[in-house]
Amino acid sequence: MDSTRGSWVDWELDQPASKLYDLFSGEPGHIYYFRCRATDKADNISSYPDNADTQIKVDPQARPSEPWWDNGYSTNRHLTVLNNMPDVTLPSGYPVHLHFDAGTTPSSSDIYAASQAASKCDDLRVIYNNATQLDRLVVSCTSSDIDLWFRTQAPINGGTEDSSSYQLYYGNPSPGYSAG
Repeated sequence: MDSTRGSWVDWELDQPASKLYDLFSGEPGHIYYFRCRATDKADNISSYPDNADTQIKVDPQARPSEPWWDNGYSTNRHLTVLNNMPDVTLPSGYPVHLHFDAGTTPSSSDIYAASQAASKCDDLRVIYNNATQLDRLVVSCTSSDIDLWFRTQAPINGGTEDSSSYQLYYGNPSPGYSAG
């Protein structure tokens, strides 16, 4: 890399061969260059190429717009449903417990403060594919603890996660009735 671009910084070292991807967080407006090398089963390590294998500019404005389920809500967040049982597929209809507290992102206090319904958390909605409102049960709703349950809509294979199908919407002063 030439001096105008900076120096190479190691990012993913000693990763298992089973790891297929990871998310990189960069600063808006910056261009990041990536290169890789491999290690074979005999622990032979290849050399890095002189030039980048690929590059990307972090440009939030270039992000494609995502469909919005209901414009009455100020906030939506993607939920990640993780199946950490490697040999078991979670079936459609499997109950999922969603918990927020001071250590989660967003935190329970963030959601509680953003809830605009007359009764806090009445405006929490779990949405499938930004299109279908799911039945949900809010078990607790305080600034220190929010717990709710909903059911999966599609199977989730063992040892995988679904981080794009489910969204949590909140921040609506007039959310109306929810069947859950």
